[in-house]
Amino acid sequence: MTENEKPGGNRTGGIGGRPSRLQYTTRTRAGGIPIYVGSKTVGAVKGDCFFKRVMASAHFLRKPPAIAFDVSTLRDAEAAGAKWVEVTDAESGRVYRASMATVWERGKGFNRGYGAQWFLPLNEWNRPQTPTQGRLFQGVD
Repeated sequence: MTENEKPGGNRTGGIGGRPSRLQYTTRTRAGGIPIYVGSKTVGAVKGDCFFKRVMASAHFLRKPPAIAFDVSTLRDAEAAGAKWVEVTDAESGRVYRASMATVWERGKGFNRGYGAQWFLPLNEWNRPQTPTQGRLFQGVD
């Protein structure tokens, strides 16, 4: 693989050499293009952003602290027009956002037995909003 190549060569997505389902998709009820791993919908592209909602305790990497994706989902999201990736932690409500270019340039590939994956360390993500706990008795001293 050359320095400028992305993992997966010239094909887009798919598992086991089969083409991805992107070519057969229709828009979701919310207006996005669904992104699949096998037959499971894992996110959607709406406009120029790939949106994904996960539980951090189960789906974020611990070593190194990072957010990972199946390479096929990133390829499919790009093919659907995604220029950005936005991941929402369903447990905390935290939102992590990065450009697709940053994911490829600053991330790394790995395979821990679940197929080709790509991760971007948590410190590389922008967090446009951080939920805060409101005070129970605001203004009461």
